[in-house]
Amino acid sequence: MLVMMENYYSASAKKDPDKGASKLSILIRQMPCSYTKARHLISDAAEQGYLHIKSSKSDHRVKIVTPTKQTIDVWETHFDEFKAIMEDTGLLAMLFEEHNKEQ
Repeated sequence: MLVMMENYYSASAKKDPDKGASKLSILIRQMPCSYTKARHLISDAAEQGYLHIKSSKSDHRVKIVTPTKQTIDVWETHFDEFKAIMEDTGLLAMLFEEHNKEQ
């Protein structure tokens, strides 16, 4: 899910959804389990509505994986809540200060 969402939010995803999609074969290779287990987990996630698996527009043999609207909404809600906690506790300001010192 992390790799899929990283690809979704990449700059190229905004121009062409296929470029922001993750190739199924690459996702499977990056998972720390067997091919069969990885394929099963991805299929389960698709059945539960977390992601779409479809053929690429540029090459119908390549399967791509994209998040569903439900997954995007949950993801963004989670990070909005995390950001609010970071702001409320002052941790966000501290991170920016440390980052600016390093620059």
